[in-house]
Amino acid sequence: MPIGHRLGAGVGRSLGRRTQLRAVGSVGYIPAYSLVGEPSIPLETLVENPGLLPSVSIDYSLAKRVMYTSAGEVSLSHQLTRSGALTIGANVNRTKFANAEDPGLVDSNVSARYSQRLTRNLGFHVGYGHRLAAFSREGGVLPGADVLDPAVAMAQRTPVTIEDLDIGLDFLEGRTFALSRRASLDFSTGSAFSKVGTQPRRFSITGAARFSYAVTRNGTIGFSYNRGVQFVPGFAVPVFTDAVGLNASQGVGARLVLTASTNYSIGDVGGVGGAENRHTSLTGSARGSYRLSRDAQFGIDYLVYRHRLGQAVDVIQSVPRYQLQHSVRASVTYTLPIVRDMTRPQS
Repeated sequence: MPIGHRLGAGVGRSLGRRTQLRAVGSVGYIPAYSLVGEPSIPLETLVENPGLLPSVSIDYSLAKRVMYTSAGEVSLSHQLTRSGALTIGANVNRTKFANAEDPGLVDSNVSARYSQRLTRNLGFHVGYGHRLAAFSREGGVLPGADVLDPAVAMAQRTPVTIEDLDIGLDFLEGRTFALSRRASLDFSTGSAFSKVGTQPRRFSITGAARFSYAVTRNGTIGFSYNRGVQFVPGFAVPVFTDAVGLNASQGVGARLVLTASTNYSIGDVGGVGGAENRHTSLTGSARGSYRLSRDAQFGIDYLVYRHRLGQAVDVIQSVPRYQLQHSVRASVTYTLPIVRDMTRPQS
């Protein structure tokens, strides 16, 4: 099954010695639907690690559903003082299904963040974001939609607003807190106020943590935890999720890399508790990647996926309430540099 296509472009410009402007945009075509969602892999990451491309989550596809995506983002960073900086930004994301009865999604975010360095390796930040989303469907009724006669309504939009407050410490030495020479920890905390349609406003604690430990010189294990509010295309309302993950990697010689990861998430769809509104998913992957040359890699992937949806969860048609699937794939990836890196000194 094709993994889809995405085209993107970005530009960055210095507006004086202290100000940086950045803008990026992309469009995409995805032929299959996955509850895991489409990964966002920066172009520079793919160039440096071409073996990442075959493992995108389209391998967890559940139904043949053509989707069209577009995204745009702009940010402005200004160094106020030697130790303080302010960043403001805005982005818009759009997902539209070819089938008009499937709920599309348009979400935007406006944010501001102030960062202050306290010492060489420690700082703190204060951030605020305002997210606005609209889930739309033609020929159906969305949960929370304020319509007088749903039976004859041809299109509705369920507005969702989320206010994110992020206050925490920054470990500036690689953005991690070194517990020892082999272990590091990175975490952040915050809160979110959300409102779905005409439902009451809801308060949620959000946060993320990552722990990494170097088992050997070329091998690491890691643990992650994330709690937050997500917009997932295909769902008609936001999802309040807790997720934990484990990952491990080991280099064998100069060319072979073995990796494995598993992630489990549990969430309340629409912020309504109870088993009928519960969404749980489990993903796992194992990969062996062998570097054939500087620009080419050969890889073998094994993936497992399982999900369970409550009876009251509103999702696109053809997605089963329970699914368990396994897949194996072999692939060869090749990176072809078209434009040379202008930021590196040329000999």
